[in-house]
Amino acid sequence: MSAATAPPKPPVNAFARLDALAQAHPEWAPWLGVVRAVTADLPDPAWDKGPPDTAPPSPLSPWLAGAVLRPDAHAVARLLDRLT
Repeated sequence: MSAATAPPKPPVNAFARLDALAQAHPEWAPWLGVVRAVTADLPDPAWDKGPPDTAPPSPLSPWLAGAVLRPDAHAVARLLDRLT
């Protein structure tokens, strides 16, 4: 069967990929748990607010250098509750 006639592969979502990584690398389980919790929270509109529009102190500085981030306190609390 050629690539042109092969059946399409089903889409892989983030959680399926995390499951595959956890199976392949059990030692990554703690970090993958954090990634899973954050990924599950992404659809929450509380996280839609982006970083402030500020220029870094110099062209060689990271984009968020010196920026003050103010995420939604309730969203952060919910995420931290799930992580602890």
